[in-house]
Amino acid sequence: MAIARELELVGSFRFNSEIDEVIAALSAGELDPSAVVTHVFDADQAIEAFGVARDASTSGKVLLAFRGAR
Repeated sequence: MAIARELELVGSFRFNSEIDEVIAALSAGELDPSAVVTHVFDADQAIEAFGVARDASTSGKVLLAFRGAR
C-alpha cells in the first residue's frame, strides 16, 4: 500500500540502549512507575484515554490495558 501511494515512511529509534536496563529495573522493583503513569484505561476506553492524554495539564503517561489479550 505504501509503495502504490508513494508514501514515505519515516521511523525513529528511541531508547535503543537503555530499554533493557529499564525493563530489568522495573522487573526487580528498583523503579516505581507510579510517578509517571497517571492514568490506565481498558482498551475499550481508548477514545476517552486519548482525550485525557491530550491534556498535558492533567495527565502524564496514559496507558491502555489489553486484559486477556493473546
